[in-house]
Amino acid sequence: MKTWFRLVRLPNALTTVADVLVGASLAGVGLEALGAAPKFMVFAALTTVCLYAAGMALNDLADIEKDRDLYPERPLPSAALSLGTVRLVILLLTAIAFVCAAVISTSAIWVVAALCLAIVSYDLWWKDRVWLAPLSMGACRALSMGMGVVAGMAVNASTASGPSPFPNAWWQGCVAYGYLVAVITFVSSFEDQEPDPQRRDLARGALFAAWLFPIFLNPGGPFGMAIVVVGVVAATWVLSPSFKKPVVWGLVVRNGVFTLVFFGALLAFSVEAPVLALAAAIVFPIVRLCAKSLAQVGS
Repeated sequence: MKTWFRLVRLPNALTTVADVLVGASLAGVGLEALGAAPKFMVFAALTTVCLYAAGMALNDLADIEKDRDLYPERPLPSAALSLGTVRLVILLLTAIAFVCAAVISTSAIWVVAALCLAIVSYDLWWKDRVWLAPLSMGACRALSMGMGVVAGMAVNASTASGPSPFPNAWWQGCVAYGYLVAVITFVSSFEDQEPDPQRRDLARGALFAAWLFPIFLNPGGPFGMAIVVVGVVAATWVLSPSFKKPVVWGLVVRNGVFTLVFFGALLAFSVEAPVLALAAAIVFPIVRLCAKSLAQVGS
């Protein structure tokens, strides 16, 4: 099973559970409503994990020829898994995602369809495009959080809960999350070729600025100062490998991917949903333990 887990980047896939929790908080889900209708959240989490896993497998299928030279130890170039079986698993994971979405709502089905399009666009067409690759990957994770939003709306509808006190937070939070992921994807291009100083500094500034966005969702909220402090500390830690010699951009990308759960938690804190924020943050140690057990080094 470890071979399959490495193929689908299981640690990274699990970070999408935090996406769902944060998306629900942005939709204004209360704990009482969540406790009354938890199935929507469970199906949304299963949907995002399945699609992330399918996307990673598709990515490796598309890159198999290149990986035979650069990463011959990976599951597909090493022939540890058969290509036919991997294709079948991709279709199965996608089918599971659509079934789970159908349980949630019609809106969830449309989100899954859009997410599938974004995944295929990145894996098959735009991966090597300097600007389109970050945009498509950012769209993938924004839509992943969007699954949490539509699941949260389904929870609210089924429990006759009132409207969210932050009516615009759901799209603002998803856009901010997609922006951060787009920047991390942009930085990942530095792994193959060292950037010129202008692009390097642009990426550093863009990534640091992204971590400050959650405070703008609710500037006068009770967690404002804590959000700023945590954001600055997290951004500094993510970027720290880029200031060492030699620069290991892969570590910047890894740090960025693993701390996405904390960025999501800050978004949840900004809309005054501390329990869901802490639940999202708990995903981080689980991801770290899983990555360590699989000896995952990069993204």
